Amino acid sequence: MPPTRYPSFSSLIISWPYLVFSHDIADAFAFYLIDLNIPVDDAHFMKNKYIPELKEATKDIVLPLISRIEIIRKYFGAVTRIYYGTTFVESGKFNENTEQISENPYLVALGGYMIPFVNWFASTLSGYVQTDEEIVESRGLYPG
Repeated sequence: MPPTRYPSFSSLIISWPYLVFSHDIADAFAFYLIDLNIPVDDAHFMKNKYIPELKEATKDIVLPLISRIEIIRKYFGAVTRIYYGTTFVESGKFNENTEQISENPYLVALGGYMIPFVNWFASTLSGYVQTDEEIVESRGLYPG
């Protein structure tokens, strides 16, 4: 079976708790998200291959509280952009809701209008500022 996009996105989404929380809490978070919307084969890979390796790699890492807060803040800033971008995906849809959104011209136009606000919010959280003026001003982008 060819690889899918799920392990790539899943690893981004579920890795940070293993640096911020105990592995028991991180497991609860990760397994909940994996079970939400990931195909069985990919979920099996994440649960039985990726997470055990991640736990081994992070077992001796102890971060001060301020570093943990920074990881959480940057994570939510990055995921804001990713989630917003995948909401308007036309092919290889993530779920039925994105299909309904990407096929509605009014929602696509609203999505284009909202890009500067979403980028501002994500940049405020993550501390990483979008430098491409076309993206900042939402010119020549999809959706829009």
